[in-house]
Amino acid sequence: MANDDELAAMMLDQKPAADTGPRLSEYTPEVARLDILLDRISELISVTIQVQGGKAPRLRPAKRPETALSRAEKRRTDQRLGSLIAEVEAAQQRALAPPN
Repeated sequence: MANDDELAAMMLDQKPAADTGPRLSEYTPEVARLDILLDRISELISVTIQVQGGKAPRLRPAKRPETALSRAEKRRTDQRLGSLIAEVEAAQQRALAPPN
């Protein structure tokens, strides 16, 4: 499989699926606690690098499963950002318009 050129080409041609994290059915309380520990260890690594005078890398939190609530929050945020962008664009158009 590692030397299959045709399979490798097919895999490159496929559109990558959105990485939404683990499935909710597999996300047990133990896995949630491990994710929290992973995030805290990453924060400690970042602080240790900063204390030593270095530039801390950007560390992302562990992937959590996507829930209906998180999707609704994302939609609401997207709507608010969209309306804010539309408001700013309208204000820019008013500012650029010649005075009457």
